[in-house]
Order: sequence, then C-alpha cells, then structure tokens
Amino acid sequence: MDERDSFVGTTVAGRYLLEQLIPGGADNTNVLAARDTRGAVPVVVRLVTVDSLIGPGRAATAAEAIDGFQQHLLSVAGVQHPVLVAPLDWGEVSIAGVTYLFVVTERITGTSVRELLDRGRRLTASQALVIGIDVCRALHHLHQLGITHGDVRPANVFVGADSRARLAGIGIKRAAPTIAEMTTEQGRYAAPELATDTTPTAAADVYALALTMVEMLSGEVPFAADSAAVTLAQRAGKLLPVSADIGPVAVPMEKAARPDAADRASALEFGQALAQLATKLPRPEPIESLTTESFRDTITRQLDAVPPPQPTSSPAEVVTPPPTTADVAVTAPRSERRRYRMLWSIAAVVALTVSGVLAWQNLSATTA
Repeated sequence: MDERDSFVGTTVAGRYLLEQLIPGGADNTNVLAARDTRGAVPVVVRLVTVDSLIGPGRAATAAEAIDGFQQHLLSVAGVQHPVLVAPLDWGEVSIAGVTYLFVVTERITGTSVRELLDRGRRLTASQALVIGIDVCRALHHLHQLGITHGDVRPANVFVGADSRARLAGIGIKRAAPTIAEMTTEQGRYAAPELATDTTPTAAADVYALALTMVEMLSGEVPFAADSAAVTLAQRAGKLLPVSADIGPVAVPMEKAARPDAADRASALEFGQALAQLATKLPRPEPIESLTTESFRDTITRQLDAVPPPQPTSSPAEVVTPPPTTADVAVTAPRSERRRYRMLWSIAAVVALTVSGVLAWQNLSATTA
C-alpha cells in the first residue's frame, strides 16, 4: 500500500480533515484535498517531510529546516494578490511516525492546466495569452516584494470557466537540490542557469512561465529529456524553438525564455508584451474546463486592507509587507454577468486591450 494512503482520514492541527490525494505535487510535496472542520470549508493541505529539507545546500538540522519554513511562510503570508492562492495556515504535524510541515490554502475548484494537457487539450494563442497575462501579474507582484515563486508549471496554474487564471504553489519553501537531485519534473520547467545554481530567481520564474505557455499551445516542453541534467544541458545557450504557427505570441515568449537570464524579459515586460498583442489575435473561444467556477470576480476585485489569518503553529503576529506599486488590472466591465457562455465578447476584448496595455504602461513608468 502507498504510504500516502495513510494521509486520508487524518486530521491535521485538530481541524483539517484530509480527504483525497491530489496528483501533481512536487517531488517532496504531498497535496491533499481537505476540509476545515470549523465551518466545513474546503481547503488544500500540502505536506512536506522535514527530512526532505535537510542536506547539502539546505538546512543542516531539523530545527533549522522548521525555522526556515516558518520564516518563509511569514514572508509570503501577508502577500495579497487576487491571482495568487496565498497560504491561510501552516504548522508541523506527525503522521504515521513521520514529521511533516504543512501549508493550508483555499481549495480552487478550477481546472489545472496540467489536467487539461493530460486530457489531450491544447489551447489557442488567444487563450494562452489571457492566462499568461494573469500569471505575469502575479509574478510581477511577488518579484516586487523580493519573493520568487520557484515552481511555476501547469500543475500550479488553474483556469476557471471564464478562462481567467490563478497561480498556486507559493506556500511550501522549496529546497534547492543539486542538479543530480533535481527530478525530471523539476527539470522540465527549469531555466538553464539552474544547472549550476539551483536557487530560484525571478528570471527563472519567467522562463518557467514561457515553457508552460509553449506546452499549453503545443503539448510539448522544449528540450525536455529523461533527466533534469540532460534537459538543462540541452537548454544551455539555446533559444526557445517556438513555431511561427502560433502567431505573434511567439515573439514575447521567445524573449521570456532567452538562455541568458540577463537577456530575459521580466514578468512586467512579458505581461506588457502579451497585453499589446490582444488586438492582433482573434477572440478566444471558451475553454471547456472541468469546472463551472469563474475567477473573474476574484482576480479583478479590490483588496481590503485586512491582515491575513493567523497561522496555527507559528509566531502570533504576521507582518503584512508594505504597500508596493499598484497592481496591473486586466479587467472586463463590472456590468458583465458572472456567468456567460462565451469566454469574451467583443467589448471584453476591447477592455482587455485598453485597460491591459494602459495599466502595464503606467506600471512600467512608475517602476522605471
């Protein structure tokens, strides 16, 4: 029996009932659908063993690993961005004699891009552009705070019925494995410079998003091989092989995945370039996802100045990061219905183009 089966039915921190394993977790992370018994709220719980965070280039002891985990969660717990799925709670738990660190986030009922791809779905350039803009917004916000995501890939990008996207996976602090320890899955979306320094960077996040978009369009990940070492070796010095068949979106994707990190577009620049292409692409068709949930109202909402929930087993006070440059808003009219059969009306495309381009340009000017 898979040892992970012992998770199901376990209650974490006296309140989170683990219900079902969710595929797509990183190599050292178990992801489970759960329910907060205080109000029967559906959540997701990510579990990572303390031992997996100890070793060369990582923590030296269990105490150091736990402290690093808590410090990382404190740094991201105050992050408020409508596209990001932020941590709600975290702590330490023992299951079947093994010590795990856990992170709790809201449960999104949208479909992950990984699920769509695994079912043979391919997205159009217009569909991928909308998703790419949303993820760029989230990454730019993180990078402005000095935080890297470190795990941008299809399994962490969720699409609602309206094809707006949300980005998960910022809760668990990822160990920085050596190239020999990096899994094939990690290598699929890794920038070539990670072959020598595996510390996640903002430039590596952008590279991973570009690869994710290529896979959305083609179903293939460029240079992916049977091992991370071979994959990264094949990417060294190589430009992203994007086909002209995908249209003008190929140009910003190629710049976002330049082999030299210094030549790569930032998340801001990548998002600007995508927004400027809106009028050059046909109206995107609806994505026939596995859910009826729409994300538009969530990711275009105005954020209230409310501190994040207090974690279960961490310092009592969570410090919210200071205000940063205004976020980029790619919005449709508020009068638009929450549910609609077509992904975009002509008016929505115009709104995406005008508000998206102007917002990216204004943000560029203020952050220059």
